[in-house]
Formats: sequence, structure tokens, C-alpha cells
Amino acid sequence: MLGTGLLGTAVGIRAELEQFPTAVAGVVMSCYYLGFLIGCWIAPRMVQRRGHVKTFAGFATLGAAAAVGYPLMPDPAAWSIIRVVTGATMAGLYVVSESWLAGIGSPKTRGRLLAVYLLVVNAGYGVGQFLLSIASPIEPTLFLIAAFLMTLSAVPLLSTRPTTPVKSNPQHLRLKEILRSAPLGLATSFVTGIGVGAILGFGAVYGIEVGMSVERVGLLMAMAMAGGIALQWPIGALSDRISRRHVIIGSTIAAAAIAASAAAVDPLSVAVLICMFGFTAFSFPLYSLAVSHVNDALHPDKLVAASAVLLAVYGVGTLLGPVGASLAMEAIGPAGFWMVGATAHAALGLYGLYRLIKRRHLLEAHHLPPLPINPSPQSAWLIEDTAEMPIPSHRG
Repeated sequence: MLGTGLLGTAVGIRAELEQFPTAVAGVVMSCYYLGFLIGCWIAPRMVQRRGHVKTFAGFATLGAAAAVGYPLMPDPAAWSIIRVVTGATMAGLYVVSESWLAGIGSPKTRGRLLAVYLLVVNAGYGVGQFLLSIASPIEPTLFLIAAFLMTLSAVPLLSTRPTTPVKSNPQHLRLKEILRSAPLGLATSFVTGIGVGAILGFGAVYGIEVGMSVERVGLLMAMAMAGGIALQWPIGALSDRISRRHVIIGSTIAAAAIAASAAAVDPLSVAVLICMFGFTAFSFPLYSLAVSHVNDALHPDKLVAASAVLLAVYGVGTLLGPVGASLAMEAIGPAGFWMVGATAHAALGLYGLYRLIKRRHLLEAHHLPPLPINPSPQSAWLIEDTAEMPIPSHRG
């Protein structure tokens, strides 16, 4: 993540220094997300064939090679291809890491494991920004450092004997299977992507639009990253002790309330900085809760595929977040930036409450409907509503 944080910012600055047209630079940068979706599709197959360690090492090496390619070929067409490769490798590294942690964890520890993982991800990405002061992005130095760090990430896996998940036969997982087993987890991943995409993809633009100085914009984004780290562990630990549904609902409602408050205050006041910290503190940890919630409901053989599906849905959300923020700001002004996050999280909170009420009704009237020896296709609908019923020994 140190290398990724450095590379992402260095590429954007280098594109400006190379005088890429604004529209062209936007297309080049967006190619990362295309690659990200491709990586989510490829990674589960690679894990199935090569295992977690070899897949991680392969993606890390390919990502390092892509980092070196930027200064070697400073051309929009070449960069578009390299950005696709960069996005695919990062998605692959995320799928391996998240499915690995989910596989070695249990319902009682999974929330804390993934919370620590996301804490490291956010901290590494943020600290990577400070490496920009080493050299100018017009030189190849920063790109070489990013490549070095990405290659270095594979060394611990190749030089030690890490605890890998129990070997299984990874299975293909369709989107509707998650919708049936843990729809709230899927919705949470999507909404978190919208929030993260709006903040990280459009937060700097919002700051400039409302009249902030460059230093003030930097402080705003620093508050966003600090907030994203602050409650990762407490919220993850809490979700291991009580129902994850309750934690998801409480966190998303808190994020919605803070975002709505930010829309009503002066954009140049200290209150906006506080609101930025509070919003990301409750919004960013939701992804780890989504992964934990979905993995609690699935068979271990489907954890790798589930990580890929959740990342893809998250990626779609990050694509829509900046677009939604820009359209909302154009329609209603600076407050629109915050209303996108407030609306999305409020909708998730209402959906979570609906799922919670529906589940309680199923618990109260839980029974297995009698089926004939040769049931008709329609009989499947009778038992579909029981798909989310917990095993008696499993916590709600």
C-alpha cells in the first residue's frame, strides 16, 4: 500500500506535467477501474490454480513491472494499457488478501482481522503520499521506488511459512447467491464504494470549488484518511461480539447523519474538517463488515469467489461516487458533495432495518414447509425465505 499510494498520486501529477489534455487524463486514470473489474474476475481462477502465495507474488511482480512502465512510455495510449494492468494487479492482491484472512478467521475473529487489514491498507496508502517529497514525478525515481515497494511485499510470503487457509476446492459464485444468502453485505459493499469514491475521487475538487487553499485541501484529505483509520478496530471488534447487522445499521446511520450535517455548515469552517473525520470514521469500516457478514453466511469453498464479487461491487460504487458527487454539486452547489454520501448511507440504513425486521419475522414463524416427493419448481420459492436462517449454534 505504500507503493500503491505513492504510485497513484505520482501518475496523476506526472500526467499534468506531461500536459495530457484534461479529458484524456480522465480517461487514462479511469482505466484503473476497468482493470480492477478484470482483476476481480481473474484472481479467483488464479488462486484456484496456483494457491494464495504464488498468486500474490505474481500479481505483486506484475504490478511492479507496470509501475516501471509509466516513466518508460509517457504516452496516453500506453498509460491507458498500463493503468488497466495496475488496476487488475491491485484487485488481485486485494482478493488474495481478503479471502486469505476470511479463510483463516472465524465468525468470532473475522471482524477484527479484516479491521486490522483495512487499517493497514488506509495507513499505508496515506503514508505513501509523504514519499512524494523524495523526488519530482517528472523523474523516474518515484516510480522505481513504488516498483521496489510492491516487489518487496512478496518477500515475507516467499521467505517464511505463512499460515494459509485450509486447502479447499474454490467454487464459482454467482451474484444472486450472495443476494440470497447475505443481501445486506452486498448492499453495504456497494454503498461503501460510493462513499469512498466520492471522498477520495472528488474530495480535492470539492475543496478547490469551495475556495480552500491547497494546504487546506491537503488537511481535508488528511482528515478523511485519519477518520478512515480511527474506528476500524473498535467497529470490527464490536461486530465480533454483537450482530454484524446491528453494527452495519448503526454505523451507516451515523455516517448519514454526519454527512447531512456537513452539507449544512460553512465549507470553509473547522466544522467541515470535523465532519469529514466523523463521516469516514463510520463509513470506511463498513467494507470490512460487509466482507465479514457475507463470509459468515457462505461455505469456505466460496470465500475466494465472494471476495472477488464484493470487490467488483465495491469497484462499481467507487466509479459512481465521483460521478454522483459532480452531478449533485452542479445541481445544488457544494452541499451536493455531502448529500450523495448522506443519501446512500441513509438508504442503506433503511434497507438494513428492513432486513432486520424481515429476519425477526422469519425467526418467529420459522418452519420447514412440507413438500411432496416430486416437488414442483414453485416449491423452491417456499423455502427461499429461510436461506438466511442461522444455524442454531451460530451467533446472529
